[in-house]
Amino acid sequence: MNNIKNEFLLPTQIVSGELDNFELIQDKLIDWIYRYKNRNIQSDYKSNCGGWQNRDKNFYTAESFSKYYKIIQKSILDLISEYKFDLPLNINISSMWININPKYAYNQKHTHAYSNISGVFWLKVPENSGSFCFEMPDLFDIHFLMKTQEKHIVEHGLHPCYEIFPKEGSMILFPSYMPHYVGQNLSESDRISIAFNLTIQ
Repeated sequence: MNNIKNEFLLPTQIVSGELDNFELIQDKLIDWIYRYKNRNIQSDYKSNCGGWQNRDKNFYTAESFSKYYKIIQKSILDLISEYKFDLPLNINISSMWININPKYAYNQKHTHAYSNISGVFWLKVPENSGSFCFEMPDLFDIHFLMKTQEKHIVEHGLHPCYEIFPKEGSMILFPSYMPHYVGQNLSESDRISIAFNLTIQ
């Protein structure tokens, strides 16, 4: 056989980074979140199982949250520049919500409808509190991957799912259509994150 070619097409771009000097705001931001939760006990139920999500997805417009919102907004803009979109763009945060997952809580597999880019900002990640996992959108290929050499899968990013162990103060952006889930929190402490959706025009 002549002229054999290998092409790995249609990659998905995931962008992540760590906030500068996150430790300076971490405790105050977590304290703000717990105080907010105490005033808004009822949880929304989307993907969370056993955890708490705020129902008001516009909570970030509160004046007391503005200094944290500015930091989150700047971090989003820093990361989204890695997508190399043609400028100018109109990038809007269409929704934002808090996730508090106590022991045994998790988030089942889901995607984010009505948005283009989604993201997560991790505030508190105790050891053994669950990983963040992406799953291949089309699982048809998993039947082939079961017979594929592990070395080939790793070298070319052919994983049917990809597990991330986030760090406190880190943020990730990903296309909203990517299926993802969060593993069960097996620690004694809450796992806390802020998730958001972006629309791009």
